[in-house]
Parts: sequence; structure tokens; C-alpha cells
Amino acid sequence: MHALARAALAVVLLSACGGKPAPKPLVTLEGSETPARPTAPITPADPEPSKTPEPRPRSPKPPGPIALIPSSKPTNQKSQAEIAAHLAWEAEQLYAQGKYADATTKLRDAASRVPLARYFYNLCASLYEQGKFSEALTACNAVDKTDEPPPTLTAKAADLMAWIKDEAGRQNLQIQP
Repeated sequence: MHALARAALAVVLLSACGGKPAPKPLVTLEGSETPARPTAPITPADPEPSKTPEPRPRSPKPPGPIALIPSSKPTNQKSQAEIAAHLAWEAEQLYAQGKYADATTKLRDAASRVPLARYFYNLCASLYEQGKFSEALTACNAVDKTDEPPPTLTAKAADLMAWIKDEAGRQNLQIQP
């Protein structure tokens, strides 16, 4: 089909469709049943405006920064020394009530946070009250290992260690210091 014939076909198709562009026809090659694309696009002489929807406008940016989800970190953070002091105070209350195992747990936590001589001494006393003489001696030995223990506390720890050893001897217990 020649170019002139194609143009005439386009005019006929446009007038048959009421001036609207017709779907692009497939052209068959002469002597072939296989459709082929036309070499030049068929366009109407007076194209209509495009009916495609306009792209959706982006939503405006939020005013100011985007709010984040709060983290699980507490806002009233205390220092390790404050936490340890509170644990030691709780342990003293438990010790006074005769709850030596609970006091021992609190004192171990306090001493692990801040290794103060008085925490180790109190831990030694609490372990002694439970009959855990070897562990008590270990805690009393730690009093001397802390940074600058007060001399009075060092003497009290030495007295408590002697008492623990005597009590273990009375009970015929072999303890490992």
C-alpha cells in the first residue's frame, strides 16, 4: 500500500469515527497473512487534547521535623553510683528483717556496679549470716582490694574474717579463703 493510499484510508477512518482518532490499524503485507506495523504512524490532522489523567501532586512536606517513635531508654537516668547506693540501702533494710539471701543479691549487684569497701563488708556479713563461710571470706578479702578502704573498715573486715574462721572451726568445716 502506498503512502497516498494510507493517507486516504486515515481520512476515511477519521470521518467514520466522528473525527476521533481510530485505533492504529495493522497493515498486512501483500501476499502475506502476517500483520505488520505501519511505517509511519497515522495521526489525525486535528488531534484532540490528551485524556490521560494528570499526575497526582505530591503531598507537601510536614512542617518541621518528623516525630520519631520514643525509645525505651528512660528519661530519668541515674548514675551507677546512685543505683548502687539505693541497692545497698535496700539491702540494709532486708538484712535488718533477717532476709539475708535477698540482701546478698542486692549487695552483689551494688558491688558489681561500684566496688566500694562498705558494699563488700556488708556482703561478707550477709553471707556469714547464711552460713556461706567461704563466700563470706572472699567478700571480706575484697574489702582490702578496693581503692583506699577506710582503716576502720579494714580492721572490722579482719575481725569478721577471724570470727568466720572460728565459727567454721567450731562446726568442723574446712573453708577455702
